[in-house]
Amino acid sequence: MLVLPTLPHGHYDHRPTPSGKVVLDYLNGRMPGFVDTAMNDAHVDDLANGHLLALERGSQGRSYVCGGDNMTMNELLRTLSNITGLAPSERRFPSVVPLIAGRLSSLIEGGLMGRKPRVHLEAAQMALTTMTFDDARARNEIGYSSRPASLALFDAARWFVEHDYVTAERAALINWHHPTNFEVAL
Repeated sequence: MLVLPTLPHGHYDHRPTPSGKVVLDYLNGRMPGFVDTAMNDAHVDDLANGHLLALERGSQGRSYVCGGDNMTMNELLRTLSNITGLAPSERRFPSVVPLIAGRLSSLIEGGLMGRKPRVHLEAAQMALTTMTFDDARARNEIGYSSRPASLALFDAARWFVEHDYVTAERAALINWHHPTNFEVAL
């Protein structure tokens, strides 16, 4: 059996993961804009539970997508804005912009300067890929369930701030709002 988790958000994201990096870049004000894409965002705890459910209830030879809410990048940023009170990125970039940034960053930073590129070409290419999924099989066959992605984003943002991944200046600007206190239109 195979468990296919979607994009995790939540606590204990020490590295951070690529999905956590989106949240962290937003919190630190390092997101000048976004491309028109969509993804399936889920709470890391729900995804972990999906693995356990598949182990207990899954059928041999089956695959189970465990996910959460399909969100556009604009919806994700607006949700983070509702949670933190920080302004969302409003600028939409044409899809060619991240590809150019990825190529230049890989060439200059990765090649010439010998350091980790700020914009990885692979990440730029992935940012242009719509990653929405349907997890109905996991819900129907193994009893998988997930909380709203807004709760996952809240937990991720809180964890990054509490563990000093966010600059003191930006953290001071945050005015927390729990997702149960606002409506998220998905």
